[in-house]
Amino acid sequence: MIVGNDLIDRSLAPPHPRFFNRITSPDEQSNFSDTILNSHILWAIKESAYKAFKQMDSESPENPRAFQVSPDLNEVCMGGSSLKVSLTVETDYVFASVCPCLLYTSPSPRDLSTSRMPS
Repeated sequence: MIVGNDLIDRSLAPPHPRFFNRITSPDEQSNFSDTILNSHILWAIKESAYKAFKQMDSESPENPRAFQVSPDLNEVCMGGSSLKVSLTVETDYVFASVCPCLLYTSPSPRDLSTSRMPS
């Protein structure tokens, strides 16, 4: 199973003032405000994604801007691939974990009506 995770200790010194702009794409900069917390969250997600994508492809890019975090923080994409995000934000830490997931699509009512049910 491919998993990437990252833990940020929020008690450490805040990141460099330009850190947010260095790790985010223009789309992300329009979706997220430049705060220390958002820098921690986005970095944890992107670092987790980097670790997971590296397991799938050793040629995965190392540029954090290559990893696009969705506005709802539930998904991170790189190229045509995406990973599901699990995020925990606490007073003293941020923890992100990512993994590839199959999305479950519930059957349509038509599919249910044609399925065989035991008598």
